[in-house]
Amino acid sequence: NLSPMGACCSSESEDIRHAKRINRKLSEELKSDEALNTKIQKLLLLGPGGSGKSTIFKQAKSMHGSGFTETERELFKPIVYENVVRSIKTLIDESEKRSIRRNFDAKMFQISPELKIMKQKILDLSRDQYGVYDLSEKMATFITLLWQDKGIQSAYEERDQFQLDDSAKYFLDRVKELAVDGYIPTEEQMLRARSRTTGITETRFSMGKTRFKIVDVGGQRSERRKWIRCFENVSSVIFVASLSGYNQTLFEDRDT
Repeated sequence: NLSPMGACCSSESEDIRHAKRINRKLSEELKSDEALNTKIQKLLLLGPGGSGKSTIFKQAKSMHGSGFTETERELFKPIVYENVVRSIKTLIDESEKRSIRRNFDAKMFQISPELKIMKQKILDLSRDQYGVYDLSEKMATFITLLWQDKGIQSAYEERDQFQLDDSAKYFLDRVKELAVDGYIPTEEQMLRARSRTTGITETRFSMGKTRFKIVDVGGQRSERRKWIRCFENVSSVIFVASLSGYNQTLFEDRDT
């Protein structure tokens, strides 16, 4: 009668020893992870929307991280197209406003009447079912002709008075190249493309023996409440400001 009880006790004791081994192993792994995390320098990128945080983030990944695969570059194609369409539509809008509101120099902002149909085609351009713009070669020609128009160029010269991507000229000068079949953005075009950051993204890289984790968060006012979550174990905070925006208003309200 004692034998089964002895076997039961022996089995229970073995289970306890096994559980202790697992617990010890997990504790060692946690300590190892903690030690590893203390060696990683966490860099937090903060700043207003459009200041260039994401550009620094992409540059760090390009120069010190794993770089960008062809698939990642291809995913940036809709963002490049978004930049092109947003820029030319903004310039058309600002040109027309000035041609109506100005007094002595209104004519210099007038878009050539010969481009009226092309202008309307651009303004009517809408996103597809996936929420992205498709840039055909025909549409790229329309955009190029509008971009070269004197009225549009006059509005561009006053770009400090309204919100326009810094990379507008770069992309509008090359719009026909961007519309060819099989186009895949280069790393330079990825760096120049402006995209609004929502949420929190991070990447890791090493410089010598030092390991870094760089965290990028959205800069718009609606995104700033998320900043507080990112301050744990931060080594440095990098606050980014755009030098080209010294005389511009904020994207959010255009008054501040």
